[in-house]
Amino acid sequence: MVPKTNLIVLTGGGLLAANVFLDPTFAGLKEDMKTGKLSAGDVKSSPVQLVIVGLLTLIILSVIADDSPSGANVILTVLFALWVVWLISYNAGKANNAKA
Repeated sequence: MVPKTNLIVLTGGGLLAANVFLDPTFAGLKEDMKTGKLSAGDVKSSPVQLVIVGLLTLIILSVIADDSPSGANVILTVLFALWVVWLISYNAGKANNAKA
């Protein structure tokens, strides 16, 4: 693997992990996992499908980045932009929850 491909996997995986652990969309799913009440219906839910699509996209992006150095630059730029957008959204959500 090219070093930029490793950076893409770390950046994209970190963004995906941040969404799973910090986004309130996954709060019910995390609670079901902790209490042992996770069912097959929960696995077919929209948040889990979102994670699966994210992982598949990350795999595809890493293959593209491994083949094309210029593609790796574009992908890194997009991932860093997505991190910025996610941080803005996360901080806005925290501010709205603090007001309530």
